[in-house]
Amino acid sequence: MLIESVILIAIGFILLFIELFILPSFGPVGMLGGVLIIAGIIIAGYKEGVQTAIVYSGVTLGVSLPLCAVGFWLIPKTKIGRSLILDTSEHKEKGFRSGTDNLENLMGKTGVAITSLRPAGTVRIENDRLDVLTQGEFIAKGKEVEVIRVEGNKIIVKEKSENAIV
Repeated sequence: MLIESVILIAIGFILLFIELFILPSFGPVGMLGGVLIIAGIIIAGYKEGVQTAIVYSGVTLGVSLPLCAVGFWLIPKTKIGRSLILDTSEHKEKGFRSGTDNLENLMGKTGVAITSLRPAGTVRIENDRLDVLTQGEFIAKGKEVEVIRVEGNKIIVKEKSENAIV
């Protein structure tokens, strides 16, 4: 029996599991796992033939994947696993607001610049603080502004003219 091949392939699958689900390290652990799997298959193929290598890798895969699934189920239940996994969510009732909620409704509304807009800054429109952009011009703090355009999540404003007809 080629126990070293089975061990190499199993460790390779475990390292791939760790790379995918536990340690997002951008490759080194997963590459090492892949190298170990290939080395185990090559050793089995060299010593016993290609057919034996395929059988060994298939059996090892068949055993390793359920073990990885059990590990994936078990990890969130451990203290270390809980420290790695975010278990909170954001709810509207608690004040969460998506960045693009009802921005189209701001068209034509006016507000006051809380900060200087150079060309980006913050304004207050209807008791909401919003990050806005101008079309390139400077608008001083405290000036009244008007929303002229909304592009995705960008709010474009201009200084409200004094002699505008209302």
